[in-house]
Amino acid sequence: MTFRKGQYRSAAVSRPKELDRAEQLLNDGRGNEAVPLLKKVKMDCRFLAWDQKAILLLANQYFETGQFGEAVAEFQTLKKKTPDIQAKLRESMIQSGNTGALLADLEKDIFSGTREAAARAYLMRAELKSANGDPEGARRDWLKVATFFRAQKEIAKQAEEKLNGHEEAQDARRPDSLR
Repeated sequence: MTFRKGQYRSAAVSRPKELDRAEQLLNDGRGNEAVPLLKKVKMDCRFLAWDQKAILLLANQYFETGQFGEAVAEFQTLKKKTPDIQAKLRESMIQSGNTGALLADLEKDIFSGTREAAARAYLMRAELKSANGDPEGARRDWLKVATFFRAQKEIAKQAEEKLNGHEEAQDARRPDSLR
């Protein structure tokens, strides 16, 4: 049966047996065998909520097996992204070299996210800057977190530790006459 947009409020279907089998295979450590079943559920149950469950399981399988490009693609198709999913998505983006899209996401969190999301985004952006040869840019981001996000104690503490480590490294590079 085919319904057009506006002809229904929601649709439901019983839990697919392929999803149960895929979860069992994942629990048994046989994730590679679960992937085709999850892909089938994802396609057959599109827009029926079971597709989101299959996508999440598929994305986590790809993440766990180091297939970060595939994990990014799956995580991005999820409708709801918890902080844990966001963290895995961003880690997958870094590991797959997709830092351009990651920087755009970080900027969005910095300007319109919660205080905690903004602090985490600044921290991650600082790490990217540091890894890409911009220690001063990284230092500025760590300083912002340490100064303006003190209410997010754990994140501010991480930023302060990075700042202290950065300053110690800078001192070690200076000639003795300038210390």
